Amino acid sequence: MKQRLAIALAVMYAPELLILDEPINGLPPIVIAKVRNFIRELCDARGKTILISSHISSDRFLLADDIGIIDHG
Repeated sequence: MKQRLAIALAVMYAPELLILDEPINGLPPIVIAKVRNFIRELCDARGKTILISSHISSDRFLLADDIGIIDHG
């Protein structure tokens, strides 16, 4: 519940740039799909820029338009 609340608080004020650190960490699988769809909708329909930090490969490929990797950082 804390993770869902944190995402809701982050988008509540409609920022142009949203930075999310591991947004699906600890969520049940059915909620993960909903959060992914919500993040995609924020980008596509509302034109938001979202920077996501994630170690999960599927997140990167399902959500990202551009991918950057920090090595030894």
